[in-house]
Amino acid sequence: MVIPFQIVVEARGEGYVVRAASAGRSAEAALEVPDLKGELGADGAALGQAIFAPPIRQMLMDVAQEADDAGARMQIQLRLPPAEFNTLPWEWMTLGSSTLWQPALRDDYALVRINPAVLAPPTLAVTPPLRLVIATAPGCDRQADVLGVALASEVRARRLIVDRLRDADPDALADALAEEPCHLLYLIAPALSSTRGGPARAAQPRMRLGRNIDPLALTRIIAEYPDLRMVTVAADGPESEAGVMEFAAMLHASSGVATLGLGNFEPSNAAGFCATCFGALATGEPVDLAVTYGRARLAEMAGAWGAAQLSVGNGGETLFRIGTPAPITPSAPARSSRPLRSEPRRRSKATYTPNDPVRPVRREPEADDVPLPSISIPSWLTPKVAALIVAGLILVILVSQNLSHPEPTAPPATPTPPLVVTIMPSGTVPSDMPTPTMVP
Repeated sequence: MVIPFQIVVEARGEGYVVRAASAGRSAEAALEVPDLKGELGADGAALGQAIFAPPIRQMLMDVAQEADDAGARMQIQLRLPPAEFNTLPWEWMTLGSSTLWQPALRDDYALVRINPAVLAPPTLAVTPPLRLVIATAPGCDRQADVLGVALASEVRARRLIVDRLRDADPDALADALAEEPCHLLYLIAPALSSTRGGPARAAQPRMRLGRNIDPLALTRIIAEYPDLRMVTVAADGPESEAGVMEFAAMLHASSGVATLGLGNFEPSNAAGFCATCFGALATGEPVDLAVTYGRARLAEMAGAWGAAQLSVGNGGETLFRIGTPAPITPSAPARSSRPLRSEPRRRSKATYTPNDPVRPVRREPEADDVPLPSISIPSWLTPKVAALIVAGLILVILVSQNLSHPEPTAPPATPTPPLVVTIMPSGTVPSDMPTPTMVP
């Protein structure tokens, strides 16, 4: 059971107020926005001290105790309508000078950003493995390389299929998502923040995937793939961090899918976070807990544990309902490494590479399907050995036919006596010859 603890920041007059509501209780306090220095940890601590004023802090402790007594977990939900607050490092919040967040009060106390106007997609019933597509813009391969290594154990355990799309553009991304049902999408690309008062195309944040793409354009692409439940947007450097966070928030607002914005992580830290988070999702954990586990992993690595922002629809934290995987038989064909298409649908120049061989997507059996017996082929029976066996069988058959049906032999020839010729003198008649009789 989840007990939400909602924290809402609102503009009131010339200032701001913070309201909290949970388990039938509510509290309110004026919010004095601190002077931020640009240091994530220090700014987060200052925001935490400002937002957890004494009445809200006491209410939080009371609800947390009630959740413990009821065997439930608590989810802190941030609602930040003022646009100027969206980019602040709220995930780094602390609960005063003695008790730090880092990254939660307890392992199962999660912090998420909630947009009440967003309708979350329903929980997807799926049989593992989940499919993750990692799409990278040109020059952004290093983070994806490290992430692929970190996810190798999940691939070997057949909890994840990881496919890689290099030099991605919107058309190639659509092709990759259509290749097989896709559940998780990971984008790594340069990003730009929105600008006010400029051209219309700059009014929204943009990512550079072959060409600039804004959250609405990406929403139109992913709307065609109903199995997709989470999109992770990662920066490729410090200059892209603000744009990535804004892009992720607007993508969630327009699409409804859960979005995860990753700031300026070292590739090893991003890989450690994502391996923990995606591994938890593949076992059926709610996304808010999966991200909390990833933040705890970052804290162990001395990484920027608060630099991940999760936006999820109200009540939509359970993305997947994981079913029991079918048994894997030795005769099951391995997934071949092949390009997405020999001729991409839109003639994209991007390259697509499936990862380690994994079980292919299965068709659900129909009611009138008749199971066929499986035939196990021994590994030593290679084509060359099979050809030798066939040739030997043919030779045996020919020999057996010759032994059972011998060819008829000709009868022995009767010897002919030699012809003897006797030469007599002229006019002499042999005595043993009859005298010829002349007939007139």
